Amino acid sequence: MATYSVDGKALTDWDAFHTIFAETFNFPSYYGRNRNAWIDCMGDVSEMDGSNSITTLLVHNAKSLKANNPEIYDAIVECSAFVNYRYVSEGDPPVLVLAFWLNEVSEYDAPKRAG
Repeated sequence: MATYSVDGKALTDWDAFHTIFAETFNFPSYYGRNRNAWIDCMGDVSEMDGSNSITTLLVHNAKSLKANNPEIYDAIVECSAFVNYRYVSEGDPPVLVLAFWLNEVSEYDAPKRAG
């Protein structure tokens, strides 16, 4: 299982959203920077090691993201659900877990990417 962290405060607009996710998850250079491409790439993340392992997306400052950019907050939830739907509809288990850290977190406290 791998855990990736993004800062909800940094997701200020769609351009920042796509840039941060592409960098954090090492999306391919042909990433289309739209919701469908995000869903495709997030589904691919769990297959990188060939095991369909669970990937955890930890969103820090989720409370701030929801207050300041509810459209992006909702898109993360809805698109993550669709990633899992693709797997479940094929008889496989879900592969993407969302975790929300609601408040400020210091760099010291922030989990690092594992896996």
